[in-house]
Order: sequence, then structure tokens, then C-alpha cells
Amino acid sequence: GIIFRSFGVLLWEIATLAEQPYQGYGNEEVVHYVRYGNITLERPPNCPEILHKLMRACWTFSPGDRISFRLIVDKLVPYENEDFRLNAYYHTKPHPEQDQILIVTSD
Repeated sequence: GIIFRSFGVLLWEIATLAEQPYQGYGNEEVVHYVRYGNITLERPPNCPEILHKLMRACWTFSPGDRISFRLIVDKLVPYENEDFRLNAYYHTKPHPEQDQILIVTSD
């Protein structure tokens, strides 16, 4: 659960060019409000709607309703640029021979 919330905050920090999230709140207040779902971050100026939707999906209070990382990736793929498409590990073809484990037994 907390990993997804944190990822949503990371997206927010990227969209704000590294602003401090939850400004004006003390650490204990943030922990309390995040734990009980009483605080969210505003949509950053110039933040694309798709990114804001992903943030909100990460901050959904009920863990069963939160988005998965697989779905996050699937939603971002259409926005990739060509360099990413050519170089990202995500797009490499699987090499089954690299995934095999060789077990050697001694008699």
C-alpha cells in the first residue's frame, strides 16, 4: 500500500520539479492524514491529466482499489518517445536461455 502512495508522491514531485509535498504540515500530521486518507496533494500546474489520474489512482485509500504497477506502465506506454522505445529494458525481448538455471550435481 505505502509503496503505491509513495510512487504517487514521487510523480507529484516530478511534475512540480521537486517541490516539497505537504507544505505547511508537520511530519506527524502528514503521517496521520495519509494513514487515514484525509490528505491529498493538489494537481500541479501544467501537469498532464494522465499523470494526475495516475497520482490519484496511487492515493486511493482502499488498497483493493489502487492501481497496479503493471497498469501504470500500460497507461504510460502510449506517451513514450522513440529513444525510450529503442533503449528501455521494458521493450527488450525475453531471452529464455538467460532465465534458465543450471543445476550441477556431484556424484
